[in-house]
Amino acid sequence: MNWWTSGSLLSNGGFECPVVASGGFVSYAPGQQFFGWTVVGAAGQVSPLSGKYVSGAYSWPAHGGAQAIDLTGNGTNAATGISQSVATAPGTAYLLSFWVGNLVAPAASWGSSSTVNVAVDGVQVMSAVNADGAGATALAWKQFSLTFIATAAMTTVSFINGDPSTDNSNILDDVMLVAGVAGGAGGAGGGGAGGAGGSRACGAMNGPCCGDTRTCDPGLRCQGGAMCVVCGRKGDLCCPVAGGAVTGCNAGFKCVDFQGDDLPRCADCTNAARFICSTGQTCTDDAVQGPQCTP
Repeated sequence: MNWWTSGSLLSNGGFECPVVASGGFVSYAPGQQFFGWTVVGAAGQVSPLSGKYVSGAYSWPAHGGAQAIDLTGNGTNAATGISQSVATAPGTAYLLSFWVGNLVAPAASWGSSSTVNVAVDGVQVMSAVNADGAGATALAWKQFSLTFIATAAMTTVSFINGDPSTDNSNILDDVMLVAGVAGGAGGAGGGGAGGAGGSRACGAMNGPCCGDTRTCDPGLRCQGGAMCVVCGRKGDLCCPVAGGAVTGCNAGFKCVDFQGDDLPRCADCTNAARFICSTGQTCTDDAVQGPQCTP
């Protein structure tokens, strides 16, 4: 199996849920959960963050979609983070990829590098350090990836803030976990996958879009006219369908512009009931057909 045609096993890897106010954020403490993720680690916070957030001269655009997450929280700057457990097949190789956003602005309390410590089943397997962005006032994004062999029917991946207490910005986005990686374990940084089964010129996940029509492999969409990203899951942007419309979602979801930004996303009753059903109707989720409205 080629990893670029597999959907991510993680829920809400783009941190598009919960939907936060434009230019704002919302914070969660250890033990709390939000749309697939559990907050873990030291006493502190993590904060899903609008890509339109600004502070002074600095801005925090999301890598993909409309939101990302700040592992330093609302000024807590502790070794706090997030984790998610997924079903895995023992003995199978998996590719975990993600993007870290950094600002170089120590005088403004944003630090000079961003470090995300990654653990698989409680064992740290990577310290992803992004020191890019000198002289810029917007986040500089860098991709990291690693492979591992699952040892149990459930595997937990964790992302923990590794920045010092003086650094109040450590941004994570577009976390993906896919099965069926060909090649050996290992490899990190800059989009390398350490022996993962090959690459192509365009159309693959996290790769450039193809041709003048800017197309991608099935299950992916062309983000910003440049890069192929996963679509169709809850909170993801909708996928292209036959005829050119961009209304496709995975089973159980409906394409809805519930953020009001003209970028429809796949939703269910939990995150978009009032945008799906009229006043007085009841929204009921169907695992195949998606949200259904009844009087």
